[in-house]
Amino acid sequence: MIPPVVSWSMPQTVWPVCCRHNLLSTQSDRFLMLGISTIKDCLIRSSNRLAVVTFILLCVVLCRDGMTQVPPDGPGNPTVAGSSTADQSTTLVDALSNQRSAVGPQISGTVFADSQDVDDRSHQHFFRFDVLQTWSQSPKGFVGNANAQSYQSLLEPILLNHPYGLDIANQFGGSNYYDPVTLESETGNPSGTGFRLQTGYYDPDDSGLVIEGFDQRTTEQFDARDTLGLGRGDQKNMMLLLLSPPDFLLNDVSPADGDFILQNNLLNLRGLPLDDGSLEGVTSPYDLEFRLTSKSRLYGGSITFVAPSVGIQKLRLRSTVGVRYLRLQESFHFFGQDSGLSYDNVEDLDEVFNGDVKLHSPPNMIDDDQDGIVDNAALVEGSSDEFRFIIYNDPSMYPMTSTLNNVLRSSLIGPEIGLRYDLGGTKFKLWGQTKAALTVNNERLRLNGNNIGMVTRQNNFLTSTPGDPDPNQFNDQHDDSYLSPVFEQSLFIETFLFAQIPMLRRVEFFKNASFRFGCTFIWVGNVSQPSESIVWQGNPSEGLYPSIDMKRADWWTTNLSYSVNWNW
Repeated sequence: MIPPVVSWSMPQTVWPVCCRHNLLSTQSDRFLMLGISTIKDCLIRSSNRLAVVTFILLCVVLCRDGMTQVPPDGPGNPTVAGSSTADQSTTLVDALSNQRSAVGPQISGTVFADSQDVDDRSHQHFFRFDVLQTWSQSPKGFVGNANAQSYQSLLEPILLNHPYGLDIANQFGGSNYYDPVTLESETGNPSGTGFRLQTGYYDPDDSGLVIEGFDQRTTEQFDARDTLGLGRGDQKNMMLLLLSPPDFLLNDVSPADGDFILQNNLLNLRGLPLDDGSLEGVTSPYDLEFRLTSKSRLYGGSITFVAPSVGIQKLRLRSTVGVRYLRLQESFHFFGQDSGLSYDNVEDLDEVFNGDVKLHSPPNMIDDDQDGIVDNAALVEGSSDEFRFIIYNDPSMYPMTSTLNNVLRSSLIGPEIGLRYDLGGTKFKLWGQTKAALTVNNERLRLNGNNIGMVTRQNNFLTSTPGDPDPNQFNDQHDDSYLSPVFEQSLFIETFLFAQIPMLRRVEFFKNASFRFGCTFIWVGNVSQPSESIVWQGNPSEGLYPSIDMKRADWWTTNLSYSVNWNW
């Protein structure tokens, strides 16, 4: 007996394809809801639009899936005679069938009244969500002008003479004395987190389409305060009170002792070498703050078409071709702060002084004179207990804060080819892929900052006015376009781990999900380096400000990924 058939009809208002998908594909609906739930938190935490775009693409794939389940008109599915809506239904189904045949093989099936389904869809869809633990290339370069004299070289002839009588060349013995920073020796690889979304489908011959979007951010900071002895610099708020009007160094900080606060919180941090227009240059010392920060953000996406597989037994090879887009944002930041004070080992305030002098005990991390301060400011521990602190600059300009920010934005887009290789079966699989792209790199570099100069010399800076409150600010920019190669290498292990965990295999969310762990390495050639693309010059009174000098090199990032995968 031939079972009765279900007739298909449509109301006067033709429903969108996505609505028909909702009515016809409950299984795809469940995965759509899983996708919404999974990336909801990710969308909240990220300002990036990639997650939204990827999710919309997922919806498109699901709606396309819904189209394949619309029963086609034919002998196996006759319409009810005389029905005015039947013709409309036939017209819609024909239109959908024509659209389906334009993008892939025709899928046909018959739905019977006894609920026996014949589902011969060719696509296996997937959705993957990865949490990334990321590292990127460490910043490089010498922070400052490499030809400028060091702070110690500047002070050695001054301190040898009256009234100081100090031989700091022997006393410091190569220890830090407002030394400059070389980034490779003081910073590591910036680290951070990110996410990746993938969706698409595979056919029985292993060909298919993969759509991917990702976003990752890393940060690394050097803070010179971290190199100090125990307890040094802990009372910065009181230190700032002593530098504030109305009485400055005579401000009441009781029950604390003002001299103790000054000796413990004026710090031997690091210096910034500059071309100030003089023959030898200068190194500007910073005794309150000295921080260097490197930030990196890489996000982008790709559309990849996968060819049918070739291979033997459980080893399969597939070539890929597609389009890659990357957006690389790197930045280098300098933040320094100086008290504007001069301090030395002379007690008599009537004695001559030099405003460039900031005297410190050699940094041996030991409290040699047992006064509760490790490596005092304004004296050399064990040689003298005399000291003085002198305000010789306009206190309204201090503490002086110096900043510099150099921000790179590279937009890369171009064709990509690759090879994917799979080893294993459905329960456990080891696979990887190698990709290479040649991209057009549209690059923009923006430099800005304030108060870059010899901070011990007030006359090197312009005085603010009501019409120009920040006369020492500066900015520069550079735009360019060129070619940059991109290489990506990935390795993954994929298994049905959740099915082995009793508590998780009972959860519908993980019932048919697999776990994937992997590592991805991305290399980009010919990219500008923000930390190295700076001309370090500073003397605003002479019109000298930092500027951009483009330096390009390779850049790389790597990540470990922890992924949940759904297939349907």
